[in-house]
Amino acid sequence: MSMRQQLVTLLDRVQVRAAETAERTSRNRHAVDAVLSWALERAEAAGPLHYPVEYLQFLRDCTERSWSVWRELRDETGDEKDEASRRFRGLLDALGELPAVEFSSAERLARAADRLRANINPATGKREHGDQQRRFSRAASLGIKGRVLYTIAKVMQSEQVVELGTFMGMSAMFLLEALETAGPDAHVTTVELNSDLHAKASALIHSQFNGRATCINGRTQDVVPDLARTMSGVDLLFHDAGHSGEAYVRDFLAAEPFLASGAVVLFDDIRWFDPAFASTDPKCYDGWMEVTRHPRVRRAGEIDNYMGVLLLR
Repeated sequence: MSMRQQLVTLLDRVQVRAAETAERTSRNRHAVDAVLSWALERAEAAGPLHYPVEYLQFLRDCTERSWSVWRELRDETGDEKDEASRRFRGLLDALGELPAVEFSSAERLARAADRLRANINPATGKREHGDQQRRFSRAASLGIKGRVLYTIAKVMQSEQVVELGTFMGMSAMFLLEALETAGPDAHVTTVELNSDLHAKASALIHSQFNGRATCINGRTQDVVPDLARTMSGVDLLFHDAGHSGEAYVRDFLAAEPFLASGAVVLFDDIRWFDPAFASTDPKCYDGWMEVTRHPRVRRAGEIDNYMGVLLLR
């Protein structure tokens, strides 16, 4: 076969693959639309929704066909065939077409998000004065980001999770939903500096996962060293606390003693710099790159250009 014929054949295959992908995506969207119509009726029968459009978008993000892009930075696994390496390879495959969040879990999470958007205090059950929709939408781990967290915890079969930066509790809720089948000892420990956010997130988390989570109020530079003296065998660390290169490096080094062999570490917002909240560049990416060079790191990469992922020795 000539070079020209090979090129024509390759282009034909690409076109066929693209058409098949578009058809599958279209079928999936139609199926999701039908389910969402049913879900909206079911949700409204269970109690009024404050923001039905956002509620449905949340469910769509959790269930519709979607994928994430992986960018490899470091791979020193070689021919290693240990369980963590095998699961991590499975994780990278799963990112190519994200598994849907189980629908019952997605509904619970969407309902919790709707109440938070409406400024309903989980601790009191009362709707407070003010409007926090914009802040919640910008900072909370919602559909797609939550789905990535859920996928990582599921595929890596995490059981002991530490989260730094609870905010309003949505990321912890995604993680706890993922750990529902992990057994009675599976646990999430989460740390939040802001006392008001801590109180609300703690009330939300304990209302649905009482006994499965520990919510700590404090600064990571104080709390994490204490955790390192009392914890071990943590297999998933999610860093969504102080957004600066200095904080990334400091918190990782403090947490490293309690991280198990084969643990996965996630850093959110590795390229963050918002002039509304920081007058100078916090150099998040510099800190992330420094962490990737730690001797315990055997694999490092980025998901969708915003989340850094490590696999540890």
